[in-house]
Amino acid sequence: MYYSNINVNLNNFKEISLNDIKKIILLDRIDKKYIFNIVLLPQLLNKVKENYFILQANNTKLLTYQTYYYDTNNLLMYYDHHNKKPNRLKIRIREYVDTNTFYVEVKNKIKGYITSKKRRPIDSPTLSAKLNNFIETYSPFKINELKPTVNNSFKRIFLVEKNFNERITIDFDLKFYYNNINYSLNNIVITEIKRDKSKINSLLSNILKEYQIRPTSFSKYCMGMIFTQQTSKYNSFKKTILLINKLQNYYGLYNN
Repeated sequence: MYYSNINVNLNNFKEISLNDIKKIILLDRIDKKYIFNIVLLPQLLNKVKENYFILQANNTKLLTYQTYYYDTNNLLMYYDHHNKKPNRLKIRIREYVDTNTFYVEVKNKIKGYITSKKRRPIDSPTLSAKLNNFIETYSPFKINELKPTVNNSFKRIFLVEKNFNERITIDFDLKFYYNNINYSLNNIVITEIKRDKSKINSLLSNILKEYQIRPTSFSKYCMGMIFTQQTSKYNSFKKTILLINKLQNYYGLYNN
């Protein structure tokens, strides 16, 4: 039922193209994440439809993404996040399934909510030797120090504020894969508000606050590592895991 309502609500937005998205890359930005049960999503979409554009690519507004993560043999990037290191990296390949394109990305989280990301297009979801210079330039690692870890897939709605200083990603139907292990986060929505550092306010964050939904830490990479049992150390993420477990099965949370 909620999925059909979501698709109906998407048609209420004015579309924007991939070329228009170039106006709001925001590689240096402030990010805030929120998670909630999918039952709320149609309401939120209806409340913001006049203030945001929606990305349409290859005639679809509900985009499919896949991500391939890499880490060192001792999982340094996972443990940097777990241990709350203020400046930390993620190295991944992002596949945009609807347009059949791939990018390698080095994502640097800098104290607080500030994120810097470097990316370049590639031909396939593998870290080949020809990417060594890119990886060495934007990270302290070499290609031969990295190994594939967890993969994920999800659906994404991509909104852009009409003033072009904020973009929002709304992700759901999140699935993790590692070897023969699959794990799905049913009914969970991960929303990320990405705005220019000079922008003070956000309509969607104000609406979420009305529903008593606050910013929270959520890493698809770290959650994927935990749920596919590639690490036994996850004390720092227990609060997030408890919230996920609560939200997955709690449909009576939002009444407005």
